[in-house]
Amino acid sequence: MSRRCLKNLGGPESPQEWQGALPLSYHLGSGPVRVHMKLVQNYSFTTIWNVIGTIRGAAQPDSLVIAGNHRDGLGLWRFLTPAAAPPPCWRLSTASASF
Repeated sequence: MSRRCLKNLGGPESPQEWQGALPLSYHLGSGPVRVHMKLVQNYSFTTIWNVIGTIRGAAQPDSLVIAGNHRDGLGLWRFLTPAAAPPPCWRLSTASASF
């Protein structure tokens, strides 16, 4: 589906650094592509978690460095979604704590 949409997109060609992995030129314009999407949403209330940590610096104790992530899984591949960013965040926090 993505290939068909991108292949038929009009307008000027996108910059080289925006070109993706598909074997076609990406464009920045409109049409003649038309897409009809049917979205199914779950608007239920559920529990969320906020995890907040503080590492006070020695040189600038009043300055803040904020790093965040989500731990909810979204969509069909929900088992992959939360696994993407926590390990780098954990590594960042343990490395920062050693300063």
